[in-house]
Amino acid sequence: MTKPAAPSSAPLRAKGYDDVSWWSRLFFSYVDPLLDRAAAQPLEEHDAEWLTPPSDNAHTLAANFERVYQQLKARYAPPAGGSRARHSASSASSASRRPRRPWTTLTGMALLRLHWWPMVLESVWVLVEVGQRLGTPVALRQFLRWLQDYDAGVAPPQWQGWMWAVILGAVSMRAAFLMRQQVIAAVHAKVLRLNSASVSALSTGHVVNLVSNDVRRFDDAVPFWIFLWASPLELAMVLLMVSLELDFLSALAGVATSLAMIPTQSALVRYIGGLRCAPPGR
Repeated sequence: MTKPAAPSSAPLRAKGYDDVSWWSRLFFSYVDPLLDRAAAQPLEEHDAEWLTPPSDNAHTLAANFERVYQQLKARYAPPAGGSRARHSASSASSASRRPRRPWTTLTGMALLRLHWWPMVLESVWVLVEVGQRLGTPVALRQFLRWLQDYDAGVAPPQWQGWMWAVILGAVSMRAAFLMRQQVIAAVHAKVLRLNSASVSALSTGHVVNLVSNDVRRFDDAVPFWIFLWASPLELAMVLLMVSLELDFLSALAGVATSLAMIPTQSALVRYIGGLRCAPPGR
């Protein structure tokens, strides 16, 4: 005797992200009603609709990305016909062999236009973080001098470093999540607009990789892209500070290991990137 299926329950409604306190946002306690529902019965698709704020809704993000992408496409895409079209047709094979940099494509420019403010805010916080890290050895030197002079002093508070790290990580991770969701929506919309002849050239595994493995690189890259310019700045400041205490040659010898790793890491990144872009041999 089979047990009849339980009737569908009413959609779960609770306070969303915009309606809860900062304490609930910090510890994610606003998802407790969803966990209670999951412990009592299986979740349904509509149970989590209230969870994300309206600004993070997938439809809103996809619409914003599509609007900016179409604006950039209308501005920078070459017009159909004419000498430019003939030139692009003649150089299609050579252009396909020269992959463009991510932020020179229409997708990259659209993401920059949509998320330029979080990236600027992240740059400001990373300057504060670099200043805090560079100030730590200065404070330590002053503390050691205090020990030598038998004076009283207090160590720098540790909560400042934790605060900068949390703020920097929250801003960068949120931008990475939003970029990933927008790129996934753009890939789905592109596949749905293709005709049958174009879709037949794309395998299922290729599309799955685009919306899973490839877009996950945003989660890895966005929290650390800021150190592309922050790390050389910090290294130069360290070289200057050590040079003032010792001399330039001694300071250069101290940072020589870090300097020597830069071309090595660059070569490895280019090699691995070439392997990822190369088509698999079958």
